Formats: sequence, C-alpha cells, structure tokens
Amino acid sequence: MDPGTLELQIFVSLIVVLATAFVALVCDYLKGSNESLRERNIELRIRQEERELQRTIQEWNAAVQRWPIRTAVIRTPIKPVETQPPPAPEPAPEPVVEPEPVASTQPEAVKPEPAVEVAAPKPEPPVVSANPLPPGMHDHSVLAKHMASSESFSGVVVSIGINEYAAQLEQAGPEAMGALMAAVETMIAGLLRAGVDFGCRSGDDEFLLIYANEKGAEAQRRLAAISERLWNFQLRSSSNTAVLFCWGAVEVQGESLADSVASASERMHQTKRNRKMIALQAKPRKMAV
Repeated sequence: MDPGTLELQIFVSLIVVLATAFVALVCDYLKGSNESLRERNIELRIRQEERELQRTIQEWNAAVQRWPIRTAVIRTPIKPVETQPPPAPEPAPEPVVEPEPVASTQPEAVKPEPAVEVAAPKPEPPVVSANPLPPGMHDHSVLAKHMASSESFSGVVVSIGINEYAAQLEQAGPEAMGALMAAVETMIAGLLRAGVDFGCRSGDDEFLLIYANEKGAEAQRRLAAISERLWNFQLRSSSNTAVLFCWGAVEVQGESLADSVASASERMHQTKRNRKMIALQAKPRKMAV
C-alpha cells in the first residue's frame, strides 16, 4: 500500500474519532442544558400560578368592596298595648301548720352513682424526625444502619457515579485513580450544607447525597446547583484521567429510606447504561472508516 494513502487513512480516522468525541460531549452538554431549562420552566410556571392566584384574590376583594352584601330587614308593625285597671288584691291565705316529720329509725337506701365512662386515649401518630440522618460525610455503615430501621423519610436523594470506572482504573493505575477519587470526594462533600445534609461513599465509584425536607421549587434549585457543579468539575478537572459523572435523583414524601436510596441508584445506573449504548453505537462507525 502506498505510504501516502496509509497516512491519509490514519488522518481521516483520527478526524472521525475526534469528531465523534466532540459530538458526544456536545450531546451531554445539551442534555444538561435541557434539564436546567426544564427546571427553570417549572419554577417560572409555579411563580406564574402564584401571581394569578394573588390577582384573583385581589379582584375578589375589590368586587366585595364594590358590591357589599346587604341583608333585608323585615319590619314588624307594633300593636298598641291596651291598658286595663289593675285587679284588686286577693286576701292572703291563712298559714297551714304542718306536723313535724318523725325521724325514721331505718337507714335510707344508698342509690348507686352512675358509672362514668372514661374515653380511651387515642393512639398518637408516630413522630417522624425532621432529619433522621447525621449531617456531614460518613461511612456507608451509618447509612445501612438507618436504612434497616422503619423510619419514614421526606426529601431528596441523589446518587452519583462515574462512567467507565473499571476501564479508567485499569488504564490510569490505582495511585492516579485514588488521587482523582479523593478530589471527587472533596468536591462532593462541598455540595452538603454544614450541619444539615448527609453524604457518604456508597461504593468504589458511587456517592449518595441526602437532603431532608427538600421539596418543590427548592428541590429543583438544589438539583440544578448539583448538576452545574458536576459539569464544572468534568470540564475543569486538572487530572490527566478524564472523569464523566452519571447521576440520578428522586424526591419522596413519607417513604422508607431504603426505597428512596434504591430508586435514586436505579436512575443513576440507567444513565450509565444509556451512555454505554451511545458509546457502543459509535464504535461501528469507527471500524467502518
């Protein structure tokens, strides 16, 4: 084969590989942008509904002031009172002397008092602690202990993993990958509010963040901030080993902590599978070139 033709094929193959990687990165960025845009749309819709509700209340109050409700008053005619001469006083009756009662020697029967029914105390509902988990980064055994209990949980659970962790560990080595994971754990610990939120490393390449009592628009803002921090770490990491995060989150109300953690982890693994399918679909294109 002509050396010039071989160099041309190698150059074309390199261009296709770089273009594929760039398209995959752009797709991930657009996906993150679409998620952020959807969350902002939800927040704007909530604010618009609140403004419409306030405007409706103001219009109703104005209508009540403009047309006050008047109650009809029924007037009853007053009849004149006929005056009559006072009757003559009647003679006072003679006092009647009654005989004194004779004390009985037999004791009187004591009437039984009616039984007073005491209402049984109503069972009190179980008290759910506001934040059953201790704040800060902890070992996975702490999470396992709380997952085994029957306490209910309300809030947001976020599961974060790293795509192609085994391949990166084999390629970079344990020392370089250990330094990278230490930097990742420090960054994830910064996503927790001091003295409030719980976090732990649930596996070699998985982390869990638990935000108690987060819901609605506040939870959406929390997830948007987490997504932005993860994207910044991916793009600005100074390590020679590239890192690509996969994450999933759930918002629950009064569910068990074990089910909440399992749902968030399942969403994270589903994201991993989707990205793996994209990578497998890109390989045949490389081989065809």
